[in-house]
Amino acid sequence: MMNPDHSSKPRNKLIAQVFCDLGLIERYGSGIQRMNQSIKNAGLAEPILENFSGGFRIKFLLSSFLEKSSQKTLLPSNEKEGEKWGEKAQSRRIQLVYAIRNKPAVSIVELASLLGMSTPGVEKHLSLLK
Repeated sequence: MMNPDHSSKPRNKLIAQVFCDLGLIERYGSGIQRMNQSIKNAGLAEPILENFSGGFRIKFLLSSFLEKSSQKTLLPSNEKEGEKWGEKAQSRRIQLVYAIRNKPAVSIVELASLLGMSTPGVEKHLSLLK
């Protein structure tokens, strides 16, 4: 499936046709390659594809995303950057969940310091996550 020349065969032709009719499929067999290109463009680690029970699953490496996100400033510093704030806010929330999972007793002050945020910012994101 990672090979651009692989042959794509829908497992359920009826469902594939419905998705095609709804415009949710551009063309058969292009999804994995487009996904991989987007991941590569973002500088993230390649996902893991696993075959099982006559199907497959894709594992995205959260640690790769978090590592990449932590290298960037995640809050907008001006209006133009603010256009992608929703995306960056989501990244912040993922980082918060990851940090809390690694240390369940972490304080808001520690989270703010760890993620380079203000304590009110951490509180706002946490309230939205609740």
